[in-house]
Amino acid sequence: MSLFRKNPGEKSTNPAGTDQTPTTPAATDAHPPLSECANTAPAIPAQPDPASQPTDSSQMPMLDEHGRQVMVPRAEWRERVLLPHLAQVRGNPDELASTIMQSLTNGFLADMEEPAEHLARSDANKERGAVILSVVHRELGRTDSAESVLREYIGKHGTSANVVVNLGLVHAARGDTVLAEQSFWRALDLDPNHPEAFGALLMSRHKQGGDEMVKEALVRIGALPGNWRSRMVNARAALDRKEVDAALGLYREAIALAGKPVPLDLLMQMTGDLGHTGHPDVMLREAAQLYAVEAHGLQGAHNLFRACLETGQLQAARGLLDLLFAQVRFDWRAALGSWESDLARARMAHLGKNAQPGERKIALLVDDGPIWLPPRSLAAELFEVPVGDVPSIAFIGSSADSPAPEGGQGAPHVSDTAGRFSRAVPLFLAEQIRFSLQARVRPIAPWIAGEAPAFVVARQPWTAAEAAEQSRSVNPECGYAIVSHIQVQTEPWTVEARLVRVADAAVLGSASAQLTINEPEAALRALAADVIGLLQREAGIAQATPPADYVVPAGRDFGLYLLCLERLHCVRCHALPNVPEGTLMGERDVLDGALHLCITQPTNLGARLILSELLRLLCPPRPSVVAEYGARIELLQKDKPLNAPARDVVQGIFGMVYGALRKL
Repeated sequence: MSLFRKNPGEKSTNPAGTDQTPTTPAATDAHPPLSECANTAPAIPAQPDPASQPTDSSQMPMLDEHGRQVMVPRAEWRERVLLPHLAQVRGNPDELASTIMQSLTNGFLADMEEPAEHLARSDANKERGAVILSVVHRELGRTDSAESVLREYIGKHGTSANVVVNLGLVHAARGDTVLAEQSFWRALDLDPNHPEAFGALLMSRHKQGGDEMVKEALVRIGALPGNWRSRMVNARAALDRKEVDAALGLYREAIALAGKPVPLDLLMQMTGDLGHTGHPDVMLREAAQLYAVEAHGLQGAHNLFRACLETGQLQAARGLLDLLFAQVRFDWRAALGSWESDLARARMAHLGKNAQPGERKIALLVDDGPIWLPPRSLAAELFEVPVGDVPSIAFIGSSADSPAPEGGQGAPHVSDTAGRFSRAVPLFLAEQIRFSLQARVRPIAPWIAGEAPAFVVARQPWTAAEAAEQSRSVNPECGYAIVSHIQVQTEPWTVEARLVRVADAAVLGSASAQLTINEPEAALRALAADVIGLLQREAGIAQATPPADYVVPAGRDFGLYLLCLERLHCVRCHALPNVPEGTLMGERDVLDGALHLCITQPTNLGARLILSELLRLLCPPRPSVVAEYGARIELLQKDKPLNAPARDVVQGIFGMVYGALRKL
């Protein structure tokens, strides 16, 4: 099945023509053996991981006050969104007309009769009001009243292509083909490229006599001054005959007749036909220069984006995505997120295809915890918990017994849930122990450096000897290591943690917990308590009282908190030196998740610091993305302020980020 689309009015489950919506950006994962690990500097990109969510026709999307899209039942959407919006735009004919037509598309015909009658009475654009009212009456099966509305308009204001073609559609609804076709021809005399008249006439001709009658009609239509649509149909026929040069000649004639910017349906038909017939390279060469985001929007970009993926022009695909994201259209976000996921998968396929044997070297990333509180952060003063006179503790995870990825062992792929979770667990344990035992904590993650940096997720747990060796390489050397591993083959998952003494690689104890991925909170809190107990007993580290401002979100937000930790880890790695530009994807989903956590946890300082740290790290490489969130951050700080002094500290961080942005 082709992914290219021709008709700008073609229905689909979302504007991207796909039923996939990204929900969880993540890193690129690879699965090589751990014995190859080395210790050098880090560079890890964040990548989006799509999660398939079939569209439910009984649900409708709406935005809450913070710009988050939520799905609600149609009946609720009608009461909360449609009817109030109709009342709100009742005095604005442009918006009312748009709302009525969109509502007809969405299946709310019964609610549109009275608004259409009001529009016909009040609209200064009498043609529009009459046509929309006739459409509503025709769709309701009231063809006589639909015709009367149009005849009355013609009697008062004269004829027009729009009115005449809708009169033809009324005749067609009654089954009167002769009168219908007469109206369609008359509409084309008035406007040689009227899309509804052109399409309705050819469809009627085909029903009457098949392809031969269509060809005869095209010759007659093509002779009309300025007609370009017939050339588009003939160009498609030339492509079907594999006469590409002839098709391009017809396309160029059509473009010259149509003028620039070319109409959206011309661009969609040209790119769709070239894509369907296997010429994405020709499409990009001939049609990319015709695209204008203001005129063609998301729909016009669809086929060009697909062609970029098919031809391996991934930088061009990324540039097109950035252009579309920069329009800050919330109604495009789900589609663009899905496109970004497609780009990530294409990039992984490209890297796997072009990787040379032996060129992917595994190294280690060493970080500090908590990940949202870097040592020089302005927020450090809010967590005055000194590091005690105790050994540093390493945290090593990044292993899960998940099945080998498609493409075999070592093949790069977009990170899955197990890979993300294997990184989130040591980050969570690290911050728990930092504040409960006043120990310096050093999360360690294996990764692959180079032109295609990626995290490593091993299928076997680190051995005690491997963990001890890597922990000794940290500066300063760690005294203990917490080594975690996840068993994910069956539900519930099992998370294991071992306490290893670095000096002799002795395993001093272990703990484990079983959990479901949708409800991990109780198990991970218990695991953290068990690991703290192990360190108290086996390492002699005394427990301390965590600071009052350190509160891990509970309930449904616990899982989101874990995800935000892992996402921040990805972004931090991407911000390090020597990471190639363009490897970070899904940054808007990352920010959306952190912003959502701040909204649902309005007094949680850690959530706010995750968001501020993400913005700080993203500002240099992706300033346009950070700029998109300025108004939303301002609204968050105004509507859901933290208590002092945290409020002022966090506001200072946001101020530094956006101050630096203005200087770029």
